[in-house]
This record gives sequence, structure tokens and C-alpha cells, in this order.
Amino acid sequence: ALREYAAGLRGEHPFCGSPSAAITLVSAGIKENVIPDRCEITLDRRMIPGELEDRALAEVETVLDRVRSAHPEIKVKVERCMPTTGSPSEIDPSHHFVKIAREAVMKAGGSGDLYGMSGACDMTHFRSIGIPTVVIGPGSESQAHQPDEHMDIEELRRGALTYALIALAVCGAAS
Repeated sequence: ALREYAAGLRGEHPFCGSPSAAITLVSAGIKENVIPDRCEITLDRRMIPGELEDRALAEVETVLDRVRSAHPEIKVKVERCMPTTGSPSEIDPSHHFVKIAREAVMKAGGSGDLYGMSGACDMTHFRSIGIPTVVIGPGSESQAHQPDEHMDIEELRRGALTYALIALAVCGAAS
């Protein structure tokens, strides 16, 4: 039921793509020769800007209601929602700070293309108090949190140069 829910998620954001849901952990049992009395499933529900946490949780509850109706012998419930770094966040692509960041990236040798990410970060907290924020940095997002996570030295150099150029531009210094 949770896989069907994930496959049916709809919505599209120009930079972040679609919302997603995936079962990321399944845990049951205490020993190999003891039949488990319970099973815990972790569902990682990634939202896009415009979605609300309460609405996403209500969607999951609707899925569980269908499971309860179809299989009354199964006791299923949301036991807890794990804290995140906040709801989805975004900045208007035409914002002056986005322009500064894009120019810095291009001067440092990057493309300056805009895109979103589905990972959690502190942008939400800065945006909630009115601080214009972009998420930017060296390395490949596909390498993040992977075995043998790494980046090229050249990417690190371009990232440091990008940060310096952004700081200079924000401070009004010629770059």
C-alpha cells in the first residue's frame, strides 16, 4: 500500500521535481527462531515547496485506513513522525541574491544553472526569518552520504572561489 502511495504521488516543482515517498527501513524480530510480534516500517516522505507536513501525514493516514479496512486483523498506525529540518523552502529565482550567486558560480567556472534538491538543509530556517538563501556548494549531490564520498580538488577550489565571490558581491566590493 505504501509503495502504491509513493507511485501515485503527484505534483511538480520547476526546480525540485516531484514529491516522493520510499520505505527506507524495515525492522522486525528479536532472534532468528522467534516469530516477531511487530514490524516497524520507516517511510521517508520528501515534500516539494507548496506541500504541507499535515497534508502529507493525512495522505499516509488515508493509506493506512485502507489497509485497516481491507485487513482488520492488522494493527497499523503512525507511531511517530521523526523531526526534520523543516518544511520545503524556496527562493524566487529572480531574487537579487540568486543573481549574485549565479554570477559567482559562472565566474568560478560553473554553469550557473538553477535546480532544486530533495535533501534537508538549514535553508528553511534562514528563509523563515527573512534571510535570502541559496543552497550552493562543491561536489556532486549523487555522491552525498554515499560510501567513499568525495569530490575533486578542482571542485573544492571552484567552491571556495564561489563563496569568496558571493561574499565580495554582498559586501559591495568589486569582484
